[in-house]
This record gives sequence, C-alpha cells and structure tokens, in this order.
Amino acid sequence: MNSHERIRIGEKASLTGIVCNLLLFALKMAVGVASHSLSVVADAFNNMTDFISSLVSLFAVKLSEKPADREHPYGHGRTEYIASFLVAVLIFVVGTNLLRSSVERILAPAPLQMSSASLVILAATVLVKFLLFLYFRHMGMKAELPVLLLSAKDALFDCLTTLITICALIFSPYVSFNIDAWAALGLSCLILFSSVQHIRDSASPLLGRHPKDGLTDALTSLAESHEEVLSVHDVMLHDYGYHLYMGSMHIELPESLAFHDAHAVADAIEQEALKALGVKLVVHADPVAVNDPQRIKLRQTAQHILDTYNRPISIHDFQLDTSSTSPHLSFDLQVPYDTPVQTEKELENLLISAFLQEIPNLICQIHFDHI
Repeated sequence: MNSHERIRIGEKASLTGIVCNLLLFALKMAVGVASHSLSVVADAFNNMTDFISSLVSLFAVKLSEKPADREHPYGHGRTEYIASFLVAVLIFVVGTNLLRSSVERILAPAPLQMSSASLVILAATVLVKFLLFLYFRHMGMKAELPVLLLSAKDALFDCLTTLITICALIFSPYVSFNIDAWAALGLSCLILFSSVQHIRDSASPLLGRHPKDGLTDALTSLAESHEEVLSVHDVMLHDYGYHLYMGSMHIELPESLAFHDAHAVADAIEQEALKALGVKLVVHADPVAVNDPQRIKLRQTAQHILDTYNRPISIHDFQLDTSSTSPHLSFDLQVPYDTPVQTEKELENLLISAFLQEIPNLICQIHFDHI
C-alpha cells in the first residue's frame, strides 16, 4: 500500500470516529442527565474524549504525509506516534476524573430514574461501538496505523464499560447500596489500567524501541550476501514513521581490499537496503588483517574464554596494531543488557591476562556494547 492510500484510509476512519462519537456523546449525556446516573454521564464524557481522539488522529494522519523540510529532514511520520500518545493521555484523564466523581457519589448518593427507553438507547450505543471497534481494527491493520489500532482497543473497552453501566442500572432497584457509583468506580479503575498500558505502548517508538521483528536480521543477511564481507555488527536503526527506518551498519572487510572496492561494497549494500527493505542505511567499513597469524591467535584465545560463559557474547572490530614498540589491541564485545558490571570486569581481566601471556608488552583496550 502506498503512502497516499494509507493516508486516505486514516482520514476516512478518523472522520467516521468523529461523527459516531459525537452522536454517542449526545445520546448518553441525555440519558445520564435524565436518569441522574453518574456512570452514564461518565460514559458520555468517555465518548467525548473519543471524539477528541478522532480529531487528533485526523490531524496526525494529515500532518504525517507532509514531506520532509529544512526543520524536519526526516519527515513527519512520527506525528502518528505523538497522536497515539496524546490519545492515551486523554483516556487517562477521563479515568482520573471518573475516579474522583465516583468517590464523591459514593459519599453523597443520589436516586436514579431509569426508563426502558434509556436502556434501549444505551444498548444501541454498545452495538455502534462494537461496529466501530471492528471498523477501526480492520482499517488500522490494513493501513498499519497505530493510532487507529489504539482507537479500536478503546472502542472495545467502551463496549465493556457501557455494558457494565447497563447492568448497574438494571440491578440498582434491588440492592441497598449505590451500585451506580460503585460501577463507575470499577470502570474508572479499568480505564486507568488500560490508559497506562496505552501510554507505555505509545511512548515506546518515541523513546526508541527495538526495530520490528526480522528487520535487523534481514539487513545482516543482505550485507553478508556480498562475498567480500567477513562479518556484520553494530546495526542501529531509528524509526521515523510508517516503513521509514534510518540507520547505520558496520561491515568487516579484508584490509587488502582496495579503498575504492571497499567503498563500492558499502555503497551497494546501502542501495540494496533502500530498494529491498526501505531502509536508508549508512555503511561503515572496518579493515581486518585476515592473514595476520598473531591476530588470529589472539582472537582464538579470546573466543575460547568467551565460550566458557553461558551468555551470547560476540567479538567485533578486533584490531591489532604492531607498528609501535608496544603492540596495541582493541576490540568490542557485544554483551546482553542484563550482564552485571562485575561480570564484565571479570571477563575483561581474564582476557587481558590471557593476552599478556601471549604478548607481555601488549596494550589492550576493550569496549563493551550492550544488545
């Protein structure tokens, strides 16, 4: 699906949400005021926030298609993520207000006046919301729009809240306590719980989440398909919106490879990544002395020590410089994020001790990368 079609789907779905949620707000508010039901009024204001959410979605979808400019050289695709975050915050605000109102109504109860017609109207709104859920989910998955998928979750949650409200109103004459206020209290807790999850999910791409499944592996395989490439490491990707990734990659090449040939390999990988995967990549080439027996022996020593650890640890940028009186060895170790600092220090000491047995005057520098 091209970007234009995707934006049109987002606009259509957002406009549908604006109209439906505004009508639902008016219906529920009328029923809530007539029956003096706090849970119904709260449910109506929930639809008003959904109306605002749809407005935010419409604005975000339209802005996201704006091309890159001087101030935003990577485009405006992240507007969708910001919109999702704002929608989640709005849901949280609704839950907070409902929680406060529920407690106030429990402390100061008010009689309910509910008619059969009101119940029918509320039941009809459940059907409308469920249809909106199906519609938003279908459109969100079709266009890969996170803000629509969030709206779909919210619509399904609204179905549940209205059903609970209807049950509370039906059974209120048969219980001695204010079931309407307690139902509203329960709804507020559910809304708050849901909103916190939505806030976390929406903030993730803004903070810099791990790229989608398989993309890093696909880029690595693409680079390794070039026979000159010895290995690939430090693949870093940044998400700037719908199918828009930018990043960098390090490849190891034989140091005997001519500079212009090394550049040609890196340039070919960049072009293939953009064409096949839609990733704007910058490739950095690291020279490797593949025929240096001293370097090979030191690397084998390091790998033997790493194999004794029950952790996925890998080596890259293993460079040995023997041009000075004191040889200099530097390399990076990729370790999991949860590796304790004490373990890293222990590993560093073991490696340096083993290297010094091979070359007593060796200067060694080890850098830890966390993956």
